[in-house]
Amino acid sequence: MPDAAPAVSPEPTTTSTPVRQPPTPFATPVQVPLATPPAKGPPSTPTPAPTAEPTPWVFVPIEPRLPVWPADRRTGDQAVDRVLEAVMSGSEAALMATVEYGLVPCVAPRPVTGRPPFCRDGEAVGTPGRFFFAGGTEGWYYREGEPLPSETMSWVLQSGPRLVAVHNMPELPTARLAIVLANTLGVAGMDRSGCDGVALFIGETGLIGQTGGCEPRAWLLPEDATYLVLPLPEAPR
Repeated sequence: MPDAAPAVSPEPTTTSTPVRQPPTPFATPVQVPLATPPAKGPPSTPTPAPTAEPTPWVFVPIEPRLPVWPADRRTGDQAVDRVLEAVMSGSEAALMATVEYGLVPCVAPRPVTGRPPFCRDGEAVGTPGRFFFAGGTEGWYYREGEPLPSETMSWVLQSGPRLVAVHNMPELPTARLAIVLANTLGVAGMDRSGCDGVALFIGETGLIGQTGGCEPRAWLLPEDATYLVLPLPEAPR
């Protein structure tokens, strides 16, 4: 009897398992290079805006509002004649060289327009100090040893001043005499109504103050003064 055929094991039943696909990856980010910072250096200086130049004054000859003496008129008073020489020369340096500082009692510091003769720290009110007076409603006083602005002289000289009179009633109490000057030059287009002249105040040896502006004749030429140089009579108008 023939051998029996070997038994064949049945093939295992394979169950198909779905293959899990990996998720779709996101797009790879692109690295964007940053802008290169500027090289460090000194800070830049802003360019200043251009400033308009002030319009210069134009001086023109004018008829003095008060009669004037010839430029060589002198008085015989040494201090007055010294100042007149400097004025007629037209030199700021020459006029500055005649400056004398008069004794003025100091006042308590306070908010004010102008520059009164203020006391120094620790100085008692009323203590005399040496000052130069440069006009103004409240007064502009410069103590001896402080810089004296050149404008205090240029204001007097730039208008071609000529002598009108000299008298003994100056508005500045510490002055001995007043030199009254009228202008022969004026600023083109400027209203000169009420502007008759200026006054220089004379101390013992030189100039201790000035008005530096335009004053009316009633103030410049007081009726009760004694005149070292009389004002000339005005021509009929």
